[in-house]
Amino acid sequence: MPRPSDAATRVGDVGEGPSGLVDRAGSVSPLGASGPVWSAQWWIGGEDRWHVPSDEPSCRQRAIDSMPVLETIIKVPSGDAIARCYGAVLAGSDRRGVVVDVENASPVPFAAAFVVVSDDDMTTDGTSVWIDGVAVVQLTRPAARFAYASTPEQLRLALDGERFLERPTGAIAGVLALILPVPHTTSLMALVDPRPPARARRTRDPEPTVEPFDRVTAPSATQVASGWNTFVSRGVRLEGLDDASVAAFDAARADVLMGPEPTADARDLAAVATATARLGWLDEIGEVIAAVVDSQKLDGRIDSADPLDATTRFLAATAALWSAGVDADRLEALIGPIAKAGHWLGRGRRRPPLPIGSPAASAASAALHAITPALVAIDQAGVAADLRAFAVTLADGDDATDANAADTGDAADGPTSPVAGLTASADLVIAAIDAAVAETAEGLDVFGGWTPASLGASLEAHRVPTRWGIVSVAMRWHGERPA
Repeated sequence: MPRPSDAATRVGDVGEGPSGLVDRAGSVSPLGASGPVWSAQWWIGGEDRWHVPSDEPSCRQRAIDSMPVLETIIKVPSGDAIARCYGAVLAGSDRRGVVVDVENASPVPFAAAFVVVSDDDMTTDGTSVWIDGVAVVQLTRPAARFAYASTPEQLRLALDGERFLERPTGAIAGVLALILPVPHTTSLMALVDPRPPARARRTRDPEPTVEPFDRVTAPSATQVASGWNTFVSRGVRLEGLDDASVAAFDAARADVLMGPEPTADARDLAAVATATARLGWLDEIGEVIAAVVDSQKLDGRIDSADPLDATTRFLAATAALWSAGVDADRLEALIGPIAKAGHWLGRGRRRPPLPIGSPAASAASAALHAITPALVAIDQAGVAADLRAFAVTLADGDDATDANAADTGDAADGPTSPVAGLTASADLVIAAIDAAVAETAEGLDVFGGWTPASLGASLEAHRVPTRWGIVSVAMRWHGERPA
């Protein structure tokens, strides 16, 4: 069964949320685990043979301007084949999906195959491929040739042997290829709809139909990247970082501001809320925080694959909201969930032990400390005192358990599930901003993440929200001395 690789990148249109996953070979897969599992790939038939990007040593990929607009390139005779994948909303309609634009950057024509791999039944009308009543791939014109097989390996053998077939008139499962010629210096575009099936988009008609896809309604990759750049440039801006760090921060920021998918775990939601608040985007957080609160259990823990980490992150998110300038009324509405989460972290019966000095204990203690000033500010001194006491206890280690002890039983040394995907993007954003401007019990820690590797480099942080107001700061060098 086709699965997206661990290195898959979420893509989506500005303000519309994520649309799908694109892996390092430029294959598109659905988000989450609901609905059919399939992937849409692009293969190139050159003068020499068929080229499958996932098998090509020359395959390379970059994010245009570090935005969620991916350009995947493979070598073909005399040039390159380039596939650009990005989320888009079509002009003049509310249709959205992932655009896959395959360009022939060589001096000779080649064939492009849009290949759908699925264990579920597929049908095609020659222009679209349907799974579970949804047009998952739609071309701008009918395919010239077809091929299908049980596995990708068998399909490749069929294509290399030029064993093309008539359009299948019934349902098939396995691998289906729609093949069209691509003259040199031109491109072929497809619209991929990898979202889980919605009732409004599904049909059980024997001959389903969909509005034709005209490439003039789709924005270009350059336009989408430009739109993302404009969108994310609001809020915090960091300057003076090395190129790799800038690219990583920009990509993570776009991923966070794209927002979570509907099936996101509560830990992802809390991480996104924290990062979004640190970026100064308050208007985008309300629904995310509400979803985290909705997942809270009666004992105070946040229901998640990793409830300890999710509950810690929820408190960190509420503290970040306060620092970003959320009004008191919105924070007061969260007093109950905050108190319950704090008590569960402090002494919850179902909470795993937290050894002295463990990352989990340190993170929980820091989150409890971080929210107490906000509670005091809204006249909740009693709750603040309780949570502060819990923070001190966790810092000292509950049950006096040593993280370095040989036998820690079920103690939590850190998150019990790997930090990856959206949570990893959020953590990168938070760490980058905290390295420039971080709140501490004593005040602000400015450029606390500075290392000798940055010696002589001018650093700037602009519009960083803190509980003392918006902070902009710069470090310049005069010879060997900073100022």
